[in-house]
Amino acid sequence: MISGAAPSLARRRDFDALFRLGRRLRIGSLTVVRAPVEDETKVAVVAGKAVGNAVARNRAKRRIRAALRSVELPAHEHIAVLAGPGVVTAPFPALVGWLAAAFRKEVVIDA
Repeated sequence: MISGAAPSLARRRDFDALFRLGRRLRIGSLTVVRAPVEDETKVAVVAGKAVGNAVARNRAKRRIRAALRSVELPAHEHIAVLAGPGVVTAPFPALVGWLAAAFRKEVVIDA
């Protein structure tokens, strides 16, 4: 497990592989996509237009990044956290709880 901030998932091919091979978990107003990898843990935070205007999307991403710093991230995984409309108004402890619950579950990829 990794605590604190993780490097960003930024390359297109990493995103493609994550969404192709990863497991999705919907919890609260978040969707978490996780896929095991051999290199270091990287995280992407995504807030689409369904969240609201640009101000709301940026606030949702800031809140998720702050909550990610409060939980331990699994090692050797690429992770995408997709915000839903409720992220902006959800209490911060609920946001942290959703992420903690999402990372407690083990990810197994069928070969």
